[in-house]
This record gives sequence, structure tokens and C-alpha cells, in this order.
Amino acid sequence: KKEEMAARGRLQHERKALRQDREWIQNPQNPGGFSAKPRNNTDGTQDLFRWECVIPGKPGTIWEEGRIPLVLTFTEDYAQDPPEAMFKPLPDGSTLFHPNVYADGAVCLDLLKKRSDGGRWVPAHTIKTILIALQTFLDQPNNDDAAQDNAHRVYARDRKEYERRVRAQMEQLKI
Repeated sequence: KKEEMAARGRLQHERKALRQDREWIQNPQNPGGFSAKPRNNTDGTQDLFRWECVIPGKPGTIWEEGRIPLVLTFTEDYAQDPPEAMFKPLPDGSTLFHPNVYADGAVCLDLLKKRSDGGRWVPAHTIKTILIALQTFLDQPNNDDAAQDNAHRVYARDRKEYERRVRAQMEQLKI
């Protein structure tokens, strides 16, 4: 299909750009950097439509100790349509404790919703801009758009308890 070829070409281009961005992407000189690469299939080939990513917690925030794993899933309509972003379960099996992350790890963020669905997605966004936005999103919950009731309630009523829970989770995801 024409759309799939366009999406594949765009993803290959973004992959190449990320690999060349040594100051941003995780590497021996930057062990705390971001990580983003296509998932490997069982036959050794790469699945350009499913990316394994890691977002480093933003310095100076309650997230700073963690390296938060995430999967981006693209459709053949990328970049016209946004990818789906899902945080992976933590080592203890729990879901990331955040008001805008659903129990299954799905991210509730305007940037990753189509404009036709009331979102702010534009095709100019790249994997890099998405991951940077998600890093900021972690520390700036939208209290008006709750996806996880308990995290939303704790964030709204007891900020110190919210911060304690996030820090405890980040201990599991330490750099």
C-alpha cells in the first residue's frame, strides 16, 4: 500500500536521524539519554511499526531517578495519525502512577490524539518530539483529564503522598 510505504519511509528516516543524534540518544557517552528503536521480531527482522523506547526522568523532578519504558505503536497512516503510546508495567507489575496514564499503560495526552478527536496531533511531530513531550508530561499532569482515578485523587489531595509513590516507583526504574 502507498500509505504503508510512506509511513515506513518516514519511520526509517526518523530512525536514521535518531541514531545520529549522539547528544540526545542513549550511548556510552550519554548513558542517561533517551532510547528509541524498532522492536526486533522473532525472526531477527525489525518491526518499524512498534518501537521500544525509554524516557529518562527529567532532572530536578520526582521522576529524575527513573528510566521509564514505553512502546510506541505506529499505523500505516503515520505521520497523518499519531502513534499509540503505552508505558510498560513496572518490574513489580504495577502501572505507572500518574493521573493521565490508564491502568493498561496507555497515555492520555492531547498531543497524541487526532485533531478530529479533539487532540493536537500534527504530522510535523517526530519520535523525538513525542518522547520529549512525554518526559514533560510525566511531571505536569493534567488534572482535568484523569485516566487513573487513584493517582488523580492522590495528586489532587495529597501532593506529598503522590510524590512519595512516584519516587518509590522510580526506584524500580533507576538509571
